[in-house]
Amino acid sequence: MPSLLKKWFNRQPDLSLSPAQHSILLKLQEWWRDHSRLDVSLLGDTQIYQSFIVDLQPESQCFLIDELFPTYSGAIALLDRTLKIAFKEHGTSVYLHCQCIEESMYQGLPAYALKIPQCLMQTQRRRGYRALIADMAHISEVQFRVMSSDVNAPVITITGLVKDVSIWGIGIIVSNDLREAILDGTRLVSKIYVEDFFRAEVDLEVKNVRYDVLTNKTTLGCIFVSISRQVQTQLHRRIIEIQRLQARLMHNSQLV
Repeated sequence: MPSLLKKWFNRQPDLSLSPAQHSILLKLQEWWRDHSRLDVSLLGDTQIYQSFIVDLQPESQCFLIDELFPTYSGAIALLDRTLKIAFKEHGTSVYLHCQCIEESMYQGLPAYALKIPQCLMQTQRRRGYRALIADMAHISEVQFRVMSSDVNAPVITITGLVKDVSIWGIGIIVSNDLREAILDGTRLVSKIYVEDFFRAEVDLEVKNVRYDVLTNKTTLGCIFVSISRQVQTQLHRRIIEIQRLQARLMHNSQLV
């Protein structure tokens, strides 16, 4: 007899992923591909467990994590409870609040199906805080030219989307594999526009280039090389507003 989990995954989905969930899915794909060990906890409980993502089911708006270690032995079932899924990367704790929608088996082992949430959180010092623009309803765009010391080199103009931004730098998502065209240390002349947030023309320096073969997208991590004090002040003010908003959302999600 098919498991309830299999029935859930085989049913016709009612809704497609929202833009915010698509952004979260990129992070989930990264953790799944890298077999990242995740910290899992229940809201209101101090016990920390470990688990891994074992499958993604975007058509059902959910993903699967392996059995918790140490094995969860609480008196209350995890079904319908909110779990905090956390992972540390680059000195930052990134986390999601996910509803457990199914307890069942996956490939013969216990598994939990969690709904893909609408918001991804980061715990960071304020000066280094990154506002996750891709999770918001803003229209964002980056146009940039690759600077070259060769005067005869063709000018490459590329358009991408803003992933996140801090007062020190910006994350950019671009379609296709750009690992050969853009290397660490490459300078970019950019025009950045995020609706209701900020608009600026700044020079960037690429610090890291990551390509995801599953989505055919390249993520560029860049720092600001030149940015006016006026724009930086405006950017800092708006980032603090987003940080406070996300803190309120996290607090509200923990209220019963």
